[in-house]
Parts: sequence; C-alpha cells; structure tokens
Amino acid sequence: MKANSNNLQLKLEKVGTNPIIMGIINVTPDSFYAPSRMPMADSARHQIDVMLQENVDIIDIGGQSTRPTSQLLSCDTEKKRLLPLFELIAKNYPQLLWSIDTFYADIAIEAIAHGASIVNDVSAGGIDDQLLSTVAQANVYYVIMHNKKKLLNTVVDATAAVPSNYASTVLHELQERIAACHQLGIAKIIIDLGFGFNKNNKQNFCLLKNLQLFKQLNCPILVGLSRKRLVYETLKITIEESLPATSALHLYALQQGANILRVHDVQAAKNCVTLWEELKSMN
Repeated sequence: MKANSNNLQLKLEKVGTNPIIMGIINVTPDSFYAPSRMPMADSARHQIDVMLQENVDIIDIGGQSTRPTSQLLSCDTEKKRLLPLFELIAKNYPQLLWSIDTFYADIAIEAIAHGASIVNDVSAGGIDDQLLSTVAQANVYYVIMHNKKKLLNTVVDATAAVPSNYASTVLHELQERIAACHQLGIAKIIIDLGFGFNKNNKQNFCLLKNLQLFKQLNCPILVGLSRKRLVYETLKITIEESLPATSALHLYALQQGANILRVHDVQAAKNCVTLWEELKSMN
C-alpha cells in the first residue's frame, strides 16, 4: 500500500500538466448508468481489466447508488457488496491505484487495509461522523465533495434561479470544509464541486463555467460530469447517447483547470486529454 500511495502522490504532483482519469466501477444493481453496474466481483474484474488496458490512472469503487431517490444502504449491506471486490483487488491487482466511494468509516478502514489510497465521500462527512478521523489517522487522500445537504442526491427544483454569487458561495463552503479537515489533521485533499448533487442544471453549468475560481483552493480539482443529467436533459437525449456531449464538457473542464476526470468511459476521456495536451502545446 505504501508503494501505491507514493505512486499516487507522484501522479497528483503532476496534475497541472498531466490530468488523471478516474474510472468508475459500481458494485450495485441500481447506479444511474447501467453499464457501470457490476453486481458480481467477477464482472468488476473484467471491467478493471478493460480500464487498465485503456490506461486508466485510478479506479473508483463504490457500492452505494447516489442517483436521485436512491435509498441509503446500511454499512453492513454495503460491506457485503464490497468485501469480495476488495479481496479480489488485493490478491490480483496489488499495484492498482484505487479509491473507495463511501461515507462509512468501517468501509473506508476495510478498503484502506486492502490498498485503497483515496476516500471519496459524497456526503462531505455528513453521514458518519467517524469517517474524517479515520481518514486523518490513515493519512490517505480525501475527496471533499460539495454537497449542501451532506446527504444522498435528491430531486431538485429544475427551475430555481442561480444567484449571481452562486460560485463564490460554493467556494466559501468548500473553504470551510477544507479548514475543518485541516483541523482534524487531513492534509491530502482533493476537491469535487459535486456536479449533479442537489444542484439543478443551471447551477451545474454555472460551476463549470467558473471552474477556474476554485484553483485558488490549491487542491487538485476532480470533475464528475460523466453522462449526468446536465448532459442528457439539456440535449434531450438518453444516457446511452450522452458520451459525445460528455466528452465535449470534459474538454472544456480541462481547459478550465480540471485535474481529475471521474468517468464511465476511460478511452474517450483519455482521448480528450490527448487533444487538450495537443492544443496546449501550440504556440
């Protein structure tokens, strides 16, 4: 695990010039994008192999659906889903860089013991009050996601107006969370603006347009736009049809300073990075 952590540290030190691709694997029967659902460890193993062939940098493992109206799983239920995959990774992919998408301290402890280098918590520490101290003690990376309700994703008012200071308000709220993490001893921080989490599409686009504002936090910026409703609802298409438009937003996010793209489609995201690097190299 130490070797993995060192490798991750090197990758994150270079994110300004070498963006990272984080592939999504959901060990769940009801994640919002059906092809990312991997209910069995063997199916997840196949998906890991595919992503590694596509040169993914990090794989994000989750057992809890966060689609709107999804039900909160108990820690025990989530653990039963995830432990077989943790054991499979530790046995067959000892050098894999991976993160655990959870809000339970017990799950994070198990994942870290099996080699996870990142804890990705969509509740922003709002569900399990032991999670932050667990992260601090383990000295792993922590993804602070902006989530006003600090709970799961909910159905939001699609017509709600976007205040003129919306982006700066989100920035201030993230600054408060970073300060709280620092007080607990968490130094390795990645920020996630929480696209699609308790935000309507106009709010999501406002944050994307103002992404550079968040560079002042001096943390790597993770962007999770892949096949989300701001893509398919805006274009009135299906989730399955949303990859080209997702790639367009990924390229824009890279131009605005995104460091990590959390994606369902690794090769397409890698292509975006290659094109962005080519554009950036031109005088």
